[in-house]
This record gives sequence, structure tokens and C-alpha cells, in this order.
Amino acid sequence: MIRIPAVAVLALTLAASAASATPGTVSFTASGERDLTFRNGDVELSGTLLVPSGTGPFPAVVFLPGSGPHVRAGFKPYADEFAKLGVASLFYDKRGSGESKGSWVTSSLDDLANDAVAAVTLLKGMKEIDSTRIGFWGVSQGGWVAPLAASKMGNAAFLIVVSGGGVTPRESEMFAYRQHFKRMGLSPADTTKAVAILDEYFRFLATGKDREKVAARLVEIQKGTLAPLAEHLGGILPSQENQRNWAWVATYDQPAPAAARVSAVSFRAASSLPAPRARAADHVRLPRRPG
Repeated sequence: MIRIPAVAVLALTLAASAASATPGTVSFTASGERDLTFRNGDVELSGTLLVPSGTGPFPAVVFLPGSGPHVRAGFKPYADEFAKLGVASLFYDKRGSGESKGSWVTSSLDDLANDAVAAVTLLKGMKEIDSTRIGFWGVSQGGWVAPLAASKMGNAAFLIVVSGGGVTPRESEMFAYRQHFKRMGLSPADTTKAVAILDEYFRFLATGKDREKVAARLVEIQKGTLAPLAEHLGGILPSQENQRNWAWVATYDQPAPAAARVSAVSFRAASSLPAPRARAADHVRLPRRPG
């Protein structure tokens, strides 16, 4: 998925139905930092737990990555900052990445959400963690995985969503593309043409139909002002066989599945590319606070 340099953060308190997962094992690697493994069904996931100094039990946050392959190292700086605030962090290699088994390519949002729930199940069995104060931090694709996982586990203490989650994946993608077109200085005619091609691309993701038509359209624009779009879409256009695993980008329509039980929301956006905050607020149906 396209990377959005904007940051839209929602701090949510949720409650919904529970889900089951298999506890894992933990091994110490250093003071306050531990390597661990846990399972979601047949898939073993590997990660790291960082616990603050002091006396627990501590609240905890589970980090959820964006689309594509991701290893845990990218979350370490954030975990260090949370530790300074007295919050423990669990961050793990996404399935099919690093030391984790399975495949992110063939996994659904439900699979990834259940991975997140399995991580929480592991934390709840640790004496140094306050089982009533565990939440999620999700970025990009993780922004849709996080509320889905929260709705499954039923008692998430909080939810932080960055560049995703507040609106549907398609809305987020289209917003980012349109902003990028403006920064490219595309003419109205070229913008209209580009949006039409994107509509065909999303239609393929949703239905699995007319992949050849989309591919042909990308060949047509390989030269000229829309060449960057052709290169980008050509690199992410899934195969016919793998289309079903990416249909969620075009079809997922529940950006806040536990919206009726959200008690607070806060938005933050980078000045260079503001996220669609008004639309996100409409989805969660709460009064927006400035910021």
C-alpha cells in the first residue's frame, strides 16, 4: 500500500467480543528486554518484550506493522520511549518476516488481527503486566488490524492508530493518491485519467476481474506525466491468484468496528500532508477535538 507521510492518531477505549489464542514462551536476553515466541494456530511468531524499570505490573502496548514484510527492529525506538513513560511494549516480526513463520502475502486481515490477539493473550499471562491495561499501536495496514483485533479480544484498554483505521483503506489510499497528484502538479485532465485508472485497479482488487485490462492501461501510461503511477501500480498489482488476499484494500468498510464503544478520540496530522481527519471523525461518530 502507498505510504502516507501524514499521522492521524486515534486514542480509543474499546470493548467487544473475545477471541482465543495460544500462549507462547519467553526467554530473557537482557535486563528489561526479552525475546519471546507465541502462536496463532499453526503459525509461530517471534518478538521482543521491553519492560520499564521499576515495580510493575505495567500497562502494555502491542505494536502492529503496516503492509508488506516488517521486522520488529523498526518499533524499538518507539518502545524505548514508551518505557520512559512506564509502559511495556511487545513488538514482533510480522508473519513471514524475520524469525516469524507463516506468510503475510497469503494472510487476511483476520489472520493478522488474530496474531495481535495472540500477543495480548501472552501478555495477560505475565505477572509484570497489568492485564486490564493492554492496548494496540497500529500503523498503515496495522491501523485496520488494530480495531479489528480490539473488537475480537473484547477488553482493549486503548487503541492508537497512525495513518489508517479512521477511514476505509480505499478512502485512505485515494486521499493519498490525490494529494500526491497535487504535489506532482498534474493537470486536471491528467488527474481525471489517473483516478479512472485507480478505479479500475481497485475494481480488480475487489472483484478479481479484468486484471489484463488494468495491466494494459499501465502500459499505455508508461511514458509521459503518468509514468510514475504506472511504475508504482505495476509494482503492487497482485497476481490473479493472489488477488483475494488484497481484496480488503478495496472492500473493507469497517474502519472502526467497535465505534459504538469508543470513549475518546484524538487526531494528529503532519502539516505536510494532513490525513482525512473530518472523514475519520464521521466514521467513529464522535465530536472532534482540535489538534
